Amino acid sequence: MNIGVQKYGVFIPYKVEIDADADGQARKGRESYIFTDEAIDLIKSNPGEWFVIHETEVEPINNDGNLEANRAKIGSQRSTYYASAKYARIKIPGLEYTVNGITDEKTKTYTCKLIVRVND
Repeated sequence: MNIGVQKYGVFIPYKVEIDADADGQARKGRESYIFTDEAIDLIKSNPGEWFVIHETEVEPINNDGNLEANRAKIGSQRSTYYASAKYARIKIPGLEYTVNGITDEKTKTYTCKLIVRVND
């Protein structure tokens, strides 16, 4: 039997040895550029109040102000905010969030905002 070799699309698990002490020290984890320490302190110290903790502007691609070509970028940014907030709920009990977007009629720039609060 070939351990760990895929046969017909089925992976066969196999045992490995890992030094738990060395592994734990090397792992720091990713730091969020959205949920910074300052942002977390702000929302935790003001329970029940809504704060915009991050926003991103998406410019129109051409001169006619058409954002249709940027729909993928807008969707990607919204998805990033939702995923980041969902993950942050693990570390911040009572976190509520919403993602809002608005288009400026003058510049045709779309602004995507992550709005959060801690509700006790």
